[in-house]
Amino acid sequence: DRRQARHAFAWLTLDPSDNSAQTFWSDVLAAIRCSGALPTGSALQDISPATVFGAREVDVMLGRFDGLDRPLVLILDDFHLITNPDVLDAVAAMVEHRPPRLRLVITTRADPVLPLHRLRVTGQLTEIRGRQLAFTPAEAAELLTAEGLDLASEQRADLYRRTDGWPAGLRLAAMSLDRHDPAGSIERLTGTDRVIAEYLLEEVVDRLDPADREFLLRTSVVDRLCADLADRLTGGCDGQRVIDRLVSSNAFVTPLDEANRWVAYHPLLRDLVRHRLALERSTMVPLLNRRVAAWLGEQASRLQRMEPAG
Repeated sequence: DRRQARHAFAWLTLDPSDNSAQTFWSDVLAAIRCSGALPTGSALQDISPATVFGAREVDVMLGRFDGLDRPLVLILDDFHLITNPDVLDAVAAMVEHRPPRLRLVITTRADPVLPLHRLRVTGQLTEIRGRQLAFTPAEAAELLTAEGLDLASEQRADLYRRTDGWPAGLRLAAMSLDRHDPAGSIERLTGTDRVIAEYLLEEVVDRLDPADREFLLRTSVVDRLCADLADRLTGGCDGQRVIDRLVSSNAFVTPLDEANRWVAYHPLLRDLVRHRLALERSTMVPLLNRRVAAWLGEQASRLQRMEPAG
């Protein structure tokens, strides 16, 4: 609220049509013009993006930001939809040559293909990731109260555990609960609930390429996963690379350490994927479980060999 008077805000929610240079920059400039930051006669009003809008054109545009009435915050929402190399290169130029009166905010489901490492080193980049966006128990309770749900403390705690603080999951769960039997409906709540399953399928599972989706299916039989165990379950040899990719693409895969050596799937996603595994690969489930048991046995034997003689 304090900054509102000092800054102008331009918000652009991207869609697939913005994956071309002309459309992307036309929409960016339209959002800036609607922000209230441009003084009368601003040179930014005269820019009309053509089919080609690259680093040179971006430099020209950025050079005209000095005449803004006040600093501008430009928000690019759903940036993961932008895959066109020409657009990404031009945005990279904007990131690297950002003028003092421009602050850029990008929301995305996956790490953007932009040169952010220099900004990290110089302390000019703030990253807010899934764990920071997850609700605290107090915030979850506030949301449930706002939804008109009068739950006992243990019921709120159970619902929080099942959703892992995921805001959209809490909202969807609140929509699914039977208000006459909240305890029973919380007990029955899983990732296979229709409303939750539709969301996860559309927003997470169906966005994965077939190989990553198959990886998710085969490794869903365990609660925690490492690269060696993933390779045993999938028969592959690139488990760590796939894990890193799923983590960076925000596919509801949570790192349990700094190096992504161990990860866990979000509880609701794990429910859903295990259900899909049972439906689509029912004969494979016993084989996968045997592979897990064999791997665990090997780890136990290795630990025994490492123990000093007593």
